Amino acid sequence: MAIERAKGEKYRPIVTVAKERHGLPTKVVIGGREYALLPEKAPEGTKPLRNNKRRFHK
Repeated sequence: MAIERAKGEKYRPIVTVAKERHGLPTKVVIGGREYALLPEKAPEGTKPLRNNKRRFHK
């Protein structure tokens, strides 16, 4: 059952640590939804090409 809240109202959600690694929480549950911690060095796509050269030549 969700509680109706007005815009701008402050409240304290309950956070449960679901997974921990090296002393840091890596997965938490807030309001029934799971959230994951992404490390600072997480890959954001593919690796850049080496020396900016094309891999496939025509």
